[in-house]
Amino acid sequence: MAIIEQKVKRVLIDQDVSPPSAQGAESGSQGQKFVIYAKHEALLTAGALASPLILEYSGIGLKKVLNAAGVPEQIVDLPVGLNLQDQTTMTLMADIHTDGTVQGQAAYFATVGELFNAQDNETARGLLHSQLNQWAADSVAKAGFENQTTLRKQSEIHRRWILDDNVAYAELFMYVHPFGSVSVWVLLPFTRGYAHIMSSDPVSGKNHDKPEIPGQ
Repeated sequence: MAIIEQKVKRVLIDQDVSPPSAQGAESGSQGQKFVIYAKHEALLTAGALASPLILEYSGIGLKKVLNAAGVPEQIVDLPVGLNLQDQTTMTLMADIHTDGTVQGQAAYFATVGELFNAQDNETARGLLHSQLNQWAADSVAKAGFENQTTLRKQSEIHRRWILDDNVAYAELFMYVHPFGSVSVWVLLPFTRGYAHIMSSDPVSGKNHDKPEIPGQ
């Protein structure tokens, strides 16, 4: 069964059991409200930006975020909305005036050595060896992550993948119809941000469908 054109507002929590558990979800469309109860375990998969909003509207998340938004607490002190990783993208586009036979699209996963020339490669390696602790501290200071030591260790693993194991650092996507374009985005960013609600109303509250995302 598929329910279409519905917006999930919040998860319904059963506080009469220990520990509290989800028992369904509230959704709605065009001013109507629907409550859906689950008989079996279900997974909430609403993406990196929408999932934390649904949880926080449900009273699940960091106590300070729920209190600031005026949401009654259900399950608190979970790192909901943290560790947001922004895969910065750059796109180059050009018109194509000459007819010809070309491949429609192609994707390529590039390593650091393939992205930079020799001099820039050394600069990138130097930054990855000298700045991880500072980047972790900045992310924690800006509330994107809770523990600087943990984030530093995570970053060290990513650094080893990138520099020693030749794991792809960026994806290049080429599309050539009806225009030519090349998009490049980072696969393993070293900064962390957050996505949080700003009110208790998932329908008409402040930025109800647009989370608070700081620029980092």
